[in-house]
Amino acid sequence: MALSPALGAYAIKAVNAAASFGCTVLLARMAGAATVGQYALAVATAVLLAVVAVRGLDQIMLRQVAGDLASENSAAARGVVRLVLRTVAIGALVLSVVFAGLVALGPAADWLAAAPTVLLVASLGIATHAGLRMVIALLRGQGRPLAGQAVEGLGSVLLIAAFAALWLAGRAPTAAEAVALFFGCQLVTVLAGTAIAARGARQWQPATPPEAAPLLAAGLPIMAMMAIQLFADWLLMALIGQAADAAEVGAFRVAVQILTVITTIVITGESYVLPRFAADFRAQRPDLAWARHRRATLLMVALAGPVVAVALLAPGWLLGLAFGPAFVVAAPALAAMAAGQAVNIIAGPIGGFLTMAGRERALLGCGVLALAVLVALSVVLIPTLGLLGAGIAHGASVAVRNIAAWLLARRLFGSGLPSDAAGGK
Repeated sequence: MALSPALGAYAIKAVNAAASFGCTVLLARMAGAATVGQYALAVATAVLLAVVAVRGLDQIMLRQVAGDLASENSAAARGVVRLVLRTVAIGALVLSVVFAGLVALGPAADWLAAAPTVLLVASLGIATHAGLRMVIALLRGQGRPLAGQAVEGLGSVLLIAAFAALWLAGRAPTAAEAVALFFGCQLVTVLAGTAIAARGARQWQPATPPEAAPLLAAGLPIMAMMAIQLFADWLLMALIGQAADAAEVGAFRVAVQILTVITTIVITGESYVLPRFAADFRAQRPDLAWARHRRATLLMVALAGPVVAVALLAPGWLLGLAFGPAFVVAAPALAAMAAGQAVNIIAGPIGGFLTMAGRERALLGCGVLALAVLVALSVVLIPTLGLLGAGIAHGASVAVRNIAAWLLARRLFGSGLPSDAAGGK
């Protein structure tokens, strides 16, 4: 029953996920597969660069703030927040300028086979997305997971409202306009979340400066792990664009959007238990962390299992129903990727478990292994099998990453049963 409040987080996330899904449906119906492909590749590029700018410090901040507040040391929490936010702001600004320069000079747009205008608009979203990741992590570290969940999805709610207004007006947005709306709605979300987080920190004590070097170094493995996961989707879209065209990129992107329903369930459950994992490991109680993991996994399987089954058994029907006949071409890829997601939900929030245990580097090794699988399979299969090859590469990499992480956690911390309770000490 300790996990039951997470149902509130799932309810909020359900609204957010429905809004995000609806955004893709409206854009696909209004503008077609080619526009969706340009939009998806531009947004994915900006989000990937934002993760590099964040450097994993959102998760480090969450872990430190949750632990410090649990120990009633708000001065240390304030010091960590100041250091992390300053570091991320500088990194996001530098990457935005560098990427915009590469687009203006030509090589980025040429290699990505994307319109320069669309990519220039996306460069402005690097800082916006980095800010969003930071404010969500801060709210969760403050022990306010529902507020973090609401803030995370506000941008999608605003975006679907904007797309719906265009649809009612009978005007289809260009790819550049869609990207601008996406990050504009995120900016509004960042401002709202910042106001909420600042109010929650009013009573904190004056900041105690942390040791910067160990803190910043701890974020690098997390950054690498998150970047690897985002890079996987980005690489597949880029390779499809090189081998085919923007329309097939768009078809693949909407297949991934269906999988987002599944990953949303996993991420929501994980985000709810992250601070509790951190507290359990701070108290040297891996057995309690495993118990939370098991409860979260059962809930994930119950909620995501039906979606996985439909994506496996009737992918063409699902794509046609949601997005239209032009997108059914991605049905084999969707089925292959859904098989990987079946492994994902069975493994549960294992990545967050290892991260909050301070095992970022070991988790990174799982990600590197999965990336190697993805690159090898995509290079071999996409030129011959097209979208199906991309789906196989995606599904296999997800399965490998989760199986490796679960086996690693069992080796490091036992099973979590009473006889293994000391496994992580």
